[in-house]
Amino acid sequence: MRLPLLLITVLLSGCRQTPPAPPPGERAQALERALEQGVVQPAQLERATLPSDWQQVRWAEYSDWLGQHFPDGKPWTLAGEDLRALSGALARADESSLRAIQILARISDPLASEICVAHLERRLSRTQQLPLVEVVDTVCARALGSMADFPGMGPRLEQLASGSNPHPSVDVRVECAIRALALDKRRALEFLLAFSKLGTRLSARGANVAPGSDVAQAQLRALEALLAYSGVEGQVSLLDAIEQREGLLKSIETALANRNNRTP
Repeated sequence: MRLPLLLITVLLSGCRQTPPAPPPGERAQALERALEQGVVQPAQLERATLPSDWQQVRWAEYSDWLGQHFPDGKPWTLAGEDLRALSGALARADESSLRAIQILARISDPLASEICVAHLERRLSRTQQLPLVEVVDTVCARALGSMADFPGMGPRLEQLASGSNPHPSVDVRVECAIRALALDKRRALEFLLAFSKLGTRLSARGANVAPGSDVAQAQLRALEALLAYSGVEGQVSLLDAIEQREGLLKSIETALANRNNRTP
């Protein structure tokens, strides 16, 4: 199930040198220990309590509810048991998962970001036949764009985007690469460039996308991120001619090459 870009935007309207990553087992244990201990970093966070009605509030009222309980301008976190409850909701891949993502996106604690990344690493859409699994994963990956960094975040996102076992959703892969690009991860940049070239006459080596995949919407996101990162002015749409898309990509690569040449 593909999620329309407008719906993703609406769902997220209420939101906000890396050491090597440890093996998945150790990572899961470290996250569990952090949840048991509560906030671990940064220290100056205001702890809120997860309201008991967070799964019952009507969708039409949910944005106002978020603003009431997690107002903008304050660095929020939650107790470990509340974060664990939101983490468990993600695995259900249902409406409660979408609610949990919006709450996590309001939290300044890096644990909230790690919960989202850990959820994506489960790659549930590959093994679970749940009605909203792809929707939840896409919204979760997109939400990371406004969430706090945590140590080791960049390499884990790159693995989800273009590693040996990438996430099964191209939309999630692109969102993870965009977030990793914000951390100046070179492999994320290479993936976004290759992915954006799919369907053109330019070499798309490195995209590693299955033939027949629906990439149109994800390509728009990748191109928008590359334009912003490179400083090239331009707009993209699904109606662009191949020649126009190729010209834009060449301009992006030229701008990036010039930037690298100026770097001492």
